[in-house]
Amino acid sequence: MNKKKMTVRILLCAIAVAIAVYAFTSGIMALAHRDSGYFDIGFTAEGNAVLYQSGLHLRYYAEGSSNEIRRLTNQVQKLYTTLTLEAYKLLDEREVYEGLSNIASVNAAANRWVSVSENLYAVLESANSLQSEHYSLFSGALHAQWETLRYLEDPTEFDPANDDDKKALLARHAQWLRTPGTFSFDFDKDNTAVRLNVSDAYLSWAQENGIDAPVLDLNALHDAYLMKAVAQSLRAQGYNDGYLYTDSGLYVYLSGAGQGISFTVNAYDGEKEIAVAALNASSPLSLVRFTAYAQEGAKYGYYAVEKDGKLLYRHLYPDIAGGEYCDQLMTLYLAAGENDIVDIALRCAEWNGLKTPEEIAACAAKLPENTFAAYTLQDGSKTLYVREGSAVKDVTLDPESGFAVQGIEPLIN
Repeated sequence: MNKKKMTVRILLCAIAVAIAVYAFTSGIMALAHRDSGYFDIGFTAEGNAVLYQSGLHLRYYAEGSSNEIRRLTNQVQKLYTTLTLEAYKLLDEREVYEGLSNIASVNAAANRWVSVSENLYAVLESANSLQSEHYSLFSGALHAQWETLRYLEDPTEFDPANDDDKKALLARHAQWLRTPGTFSFDFDKDNTAVRLNVSDAYLSWAQENGIDAPVLDLNALHDAYLMKAVAQSLRAQGYNDGYLYTDSGLYVYLSGAGQGISFTVNAYDGEKEIAVAALNASSPLSLVRFTAYAQEGAKYGYYAVEKDGKLLYRHLYPDIAGGEYCDQLMTLYLAAGENDIVDIALRCAEWNGLKTPEEIAACAAKLPENTFAAYTLQDGSKTLYVREGSAVKDVTLDPESGFAVQGIEPLIN
């Protein structure tokens, strides 16, 4: 009887072990199994050591068997990492990399010629041509002041609304940008070298005030140029079935990213972010999503300070003409063609430098035929202003949002 009991126990134990092994194996297989769909493509471990703060993300569509999907996503990950590393290092304004002339190299050699690659030459020449009252390649130090504030645990005490010294410093930065002869760029005729010119007066002032932030900085257009470079390289190598997006609110949907794109337009109702409308578009598409307030999950990079009973929102787009913010736009959505990400990112920066709703409406009316715009203002009104453009098929208002749509008629030249 004891032998029979022992045999039964051994048998039951073996069955239990077999069941456990089967369950464990099935669980591993289930985790490894992949169905067709969109996948988040991260950077490789080596690439992530440099790119973890790049703010760039890729979602890519893959179909077929689990092995086929795994092979494709691995290929895309390696290529995506390589392309992003190349572009990120090239556009880095602070760190110099061995064997590479980048923006940091140009900053380090102010008032001297620097040999650069064809790609960097093209970016700097393009960004230099876009300079205006509301965007400057030379506003790196001004943006750095605000970036420091936006990433403090409690910036209220040091905000210019409460700190006169900070207010004066920001105003002086803006004044330098308006002073002729302070900054300029030279490009050689052979497209192989550039020279950043910085006046001795500014260099002396910066040293006296402990300003060590680089002058040359793509700032508001950095993410757009980074994304454009990566998107173009992915397309050139035949990888079109996905879309790129950044933490700063830029999106590029490649030509194979699906026939239909749906996007929710959010707004602020005075207490929280709510869905106001839905956009329907087709790929390829470029899109900018701006909010003056911190979106859900964004702990740093945004804050608001109260002054005289009004909330002043601090975000990614200070007004370089005055040094602070114009406090007009609450949200902005701009959509255009696949290759227009730099253009609409520039418009976002420029619109945040406008001082009245009328100026914003006038700019919206002058948009190119393909460019769509939808925005709300900080005046507390529940109005979604829409300027139609062919990049977006239709806009559907959420009737429960409490918002109304007001159209802006395009100006026909």
